[in-house]
Amino acid sequence: MGALTDILIAGGVHLKDKRATLPVNPKQKWPYRELPDIKGAIIHHTVGKSWYTSEAIALMHIGLGWPGMAYTFYIHEEGPQYGSPIVTDFDHRLCDWGPQAGAGPHSVNAETFGVALGGNFVRVAPAPEMIVELVHLMCGLQIFFVQEVGHSLYVKPHFQVGKTQCPGLAWASYLAAIGCV
Repeated sequence: MGALTDILIAGGVHLKDKRATLPVNPKQKWPYRELPDIKGAIIHHTVGKSWYTSEAIALMHIGLGWPGMAYTFYIHEEGPQYGSPIVTDFDHRLCDWGPQAGAGPHSVNAETFGVALGGNFVRVAPAPEMIVELVHLMCGLQIFFVQEVGHSLYVKPHFQVGKTQCPGLAWASYLAAIGCV
């Protein structure tokens, strides 16, 4: 599949590559940037159910006028019909970027990508399995960036770069586990 996906899978990420199958708006494209231009990752929550699919979220984002799914990676429960294991969907190319961290002159979108957890974590913490998946994903991404680009990523919760409670203020202690300060 490629260096990034190989590193993520070897690191224990339950990766599902959705890049070629998710719905997109055929009239729009995400802006493109080079890999060295990516400096960080912004962590989000979807506020929806933890088992919402990438397809459902992509359609919601298209309905907002976006080209497709705004998050590059989406960690969620597979769903009740699958016994609800935690998976990570790889939703679009790493070098594509969208409005996942707000708009305006101070936006970090040009230098970041989004990682979203399915669910609403304003008052409750994500399930421990979701945090483990997030840690595996972020560790693998750090390894990839150090090896391929020569720098590590900064990692911030959405609320540090925008006026929001996303990804939820209730789980601040978990943010330290993935490098958020």
